[in-house]
Amino acid sequence: MRKDRPMLVVSSTSWTADEDFSILLAALALYDKAAIVQKAPGERLPALVVLITGKGPLRGFYESEIARLQLRAVRIVTAWLSAEDYPLLLGSADLGISLHTSSSGLDLPMKVVDMLGCGAPVCAYGFSCIRELVTGDNGLVFGSAPELALQIQDLAAQLGLPNGRYSRLLQGAAQFHKIDWDTHYKRALELFK
Repeated sequence: MRKDRPMLVVSSTSWTADEDFSILLAALALYDKAAIVQKAPGERLPALVVLITGKGPLRGFYESEIARLQLRAVRIVTAWLSAEDYPLLLGSADLGISLHTSSSGLDLPMKVVDMLGCGAPVCAYGFSCIRELVTGDNGLVFGSAPELALQIQDLAAQLGLPNGRYSRLLQGAAQFHKIDWDTHYKRALELFK
């Protein structure tokens, strides 16, 4: 891979109130400011290409919010993908971001399972059950836009490096990918007993 390639970030959504995309947009604006600061070539943050997939009632609202942003190092694209293309995109992503919140606090977001199952490390908005799925081995949990922006910056700065946090999370996501569905189901079932 080219050293100067952008980092591919994917977030999946149903564009409902269960996912507050203003958190992601604020984090991306903070990342953009950090990325355009002039630094030595080896210290610069890579550009980001952020692909947000899904259909839903708030898509138009957030697309208009995205259009208002004037980002220079971040490109945001929204799309609806077929069932065949979706796992290919997740498997190509450098990082997945989940903004799913749970009204019950008990459901496991399948979008995170999809991302980890395709080998992509995850940054996930934190609630109680997400910490059972996203561990320090395969992803990070955040609670605010500034925290997410710092996580993306930290991981992006290590993209392509053989050692470090990003490499460890990538390996952890690969381990998650190796576990079969039945094993994950039994683990999840134990949480509810």
